[in-house]
Amino acid sequence: MNFNLRKFCKILAQKQLKLVDVSKESNINCGTISKYKNGKLKPNLRNIGKLAKALNVSIDEIVD
Repeated sequence: MNFNLRKFCKILAQKQLKLVDVSKESNINCGTISKYKNGKLKPNLRNIGKLAKALNVSIDEIVD
């Protein structure tokens, strides 16, 4: 299961969410989420779950 950056960014744009919003909902540092969004870091499985929950989507929607 690999994090899909393209899908993640698309959902952020569709839902008009800012990284700070996702950070608050997921309890993941905003700087870390920024690194995910910029492709500098890949989230572990636990954080993928937190991101999906914060985005109100299933894990399948942000992974390959």
